[in-house]
Amino acid sequence: MPPARHTLSRPLLAVAMLAALAACTQSAPPATSKGEDKPTAATAASEDAIAAAAAANAAPKTSPIAANAPTPPEVRPVVADPAAKVDVIAAMDKFKALRRYRMTMMRGDGQSSPTTTTVDYVAPDRYRVAGTGIPSQVAIGNTLYTTDASGTRTSPAPADSLAQWRDPIGLLATGRDFTAEKGPRRFVFAMPASEYKLHATKPVAANMNVWIGPKGLPIKLESQGLVDGKLLTTAIRYSHFDSDEIKIDAPK
Repeated sequence: MPPARHTLSRPLLAVAMLAALAACTQSAPPATSKGEDKPTAATAASEDAIAAAAAANAAPKTSPIAANAPTPPEVRPVVADPAAKVDVIAAMDKFKALRRYRMTMMRGDGQSSPTTTTVDYVAPDRYRVAGTGIPSQVAIGNTLYTTDASGTRTSPAPADSLAQWRDPIGLLATGRDFTAEKGPRRFVFAMPASEYKLHATKPVAANMNVWIGPKGLPIKLESQGLVDGKLLTTAIRYSHFDSDEIKIDAPK
């Protein structure tokens, strides 16, 4: 997440100027004339300008914006194709059998800046997680290494939280409880791939689009779902299958 920019906006600047002007008026010395002072044209104009600016910057009595709950994702029908389901199950089994891989996940709600998380995995129990707005984490067995600006610290590795990174969208959790429909074949990440539309019923009802690449492994996945009350679109790229480039060691 980009750092916040502390820039004084025009309305706030106007309020600050008005406050300074009001302070100057209050601190002005009293008139020395014995008679009652009559407001000059300049004074009246100044007061009118102050009143107009204050009214323009005043908060409305009621907010014109009503809070709207996010619309749940549309669960689209999928034409059940037994052959397509066999293809997807085979790809899931191959993915579960991998000893190493990299997963790059991008999430966004269409309003704020999307977040990117990269996860490296080395079987049986090594993870490296880096992403937008989170410290770098390395898990080796039962030990979690967390690195941020203050340095590296260790703590017990939460097995349940780390295991989710192997299946953040529930691709593996669907088991065989889904229907699949084979879509068009096209190039994805410069590789020929077949698209499969899935309708899963567990862990929750959802639609996914999975692209299976040359080695019969999933190379891309897209899904929508409600997370913390927000409708998020998630896109995942799978790569570096059993690649020696993926090495995970404890931070030094």
